[in-house]
Amino acid sequence: MSTPVKKVPIHLQSSQNRLVIRHGKIVNEDGVLEEDVYIEDGIIKQIGKNLIIPGGTRTIDARGKLVLPGGIDPHTHFEFEFMGAKSVDDFYQVDFAFPKPGESILDCFYNYRQKADDKVCCDYALHMCLPHWSEQVKREMEILCKEHGKYI
Repeated sequence: MSTPVKKVPIHLQSSQNRLVIRHGKIVNEDGVLEEDVYIEDGIIKQIGKNLIIPGGTRTIDARGKLVLPGGIDPHTHFEFEFMGAKSVDDFYQVDFAFPKPGESILDCFYNYRQKADDKVCCDYALHMCLPHWSEQVKREMEILCKEHGKYI
């Protein structure tokens, strides 16, 4: 998985932050298009055929692949540990926070936030998984909703 392009001040821009994705099937709200996508400084600048782009632009051949320009995957699993394995997803995405055995919902939330905050390059939220229900879980969920509602 490649790392998303981060915003770069205009005076530092170079061909390193120009990208064209060619020959993919673009999926958007209107349907599927067989066109190219040109991205500069992390912003989609053009979508179409026979695009005129600056020299030195990095090219990705997406032949046979789907391209979702500006798409957000709202259901991912970052560094999710299960049965002795860890998922390959990273903190560039939104994910679940699943408490380990004996870990409270609040501790789980704070632990995942701490792991994510130093790594993320976009807005994110956590989907809290509740492996059981109890009065303790109810109290902790009330705290999370009141104090951190926009993050869950």
